[in-house]
Amino acid sequence: MISIEMKVQSRFSELSKAEQSAASYFLEHKEDIFRYPLATLAKMSNTSQGAWVRFCKDIGYDGLKGLKKALYEETSQTSAEESGAVSPILFYDIRQCTSVQSTAEYICANAVQAIETTLKLLNEETIEKVAELLIAADSIRCFGLAASGLVAEDLYSKFLRLGYHAFYAKDLHMAYSSAATSTPSDAAILISNSGETEEILRIVKLLKASSTPTVAITRYGINNPLAQQADYVLYTNSMETILRGAATSSRISQLCLVDILFMTVASRDYPQIERNLKQSYESCHQNHTPVTDKSEA
Repeated sequence: MISIEMKVQSRFSELSKAEQSAASYFLEHKEDIFRYPLATLAKMSNTSQGAWVRFCKDIGYDGLKGLKKALYEETSQTSAEESGAVSPILFYDIRQCTSVQSTAEYICANAVQAIETTLKLLNEETIEKVAELLIAADSIRCFGLAASGLVAEDLYSKFLRLGYHAFYAKDLHMAYSSAATSTPSDAAILISNSGETEEILRIVKLLKASSTPTVAITRYGINNPLAQQADYVLYTNSMETILRGAATSSRISQLCLVDILFMTVASRDYPQIERNLKQSYESCHQNHTPVTDKSEA
């Protein structure tokens, strides 16, 4: 079950500035929604009552009353162990990283929380189905751009080590060609944090036209275009601002998820790929005997 906190985090960048003020206040002071009326919450969060109502509806509740009810039920069901989870981290951009220590603490804490929340979103049944799909596929085609492209390339290289017919191209035209010429016997993995990247959405349309099974690795969200079009969806969760220098926690959560997928595939197909793994390892780590000078012999 997706926690309310995770819903807010995943939707944060899609909210208006006024709604983000309400969302930030909620993440820091969840207990206050039981203590104060709507007007007081709006005043304390420096936003409007209307922004609070819109914020509640954007994360799937019928106003503040619905959010209160859901939070009460969730809190009541939370075990003592779960109550010790990492506290919400504020959303920062580069300008707010004023010292090396604060920057290091922010980056490390965000990475840890991205991994922990991604784990909470993990659907074992979906992972199993995707693993079976990839093992049976004639080829595995990986797609991603920019930071997500680095993750797609990492997954592609891992599948190559297993001996699978894998594909990844940095060149966008080559990626389009691969998608257009794929078949129902192939499988495609599309990686996009936002799920809104125009080029990735074009690729998924090409894949659907070729009847190729598609797997999306993307951020959890109510209105995620990529998730809506893919046959299987593996969700990540991370806190990332729009005004950022580069993808940080989102990349970490993606790498964690593709490693989970890779290890699941490898363990399920180990009898078939054991020899390939060994040969791949030896090809990269083989010891070479130094060439001796014959005149010294």
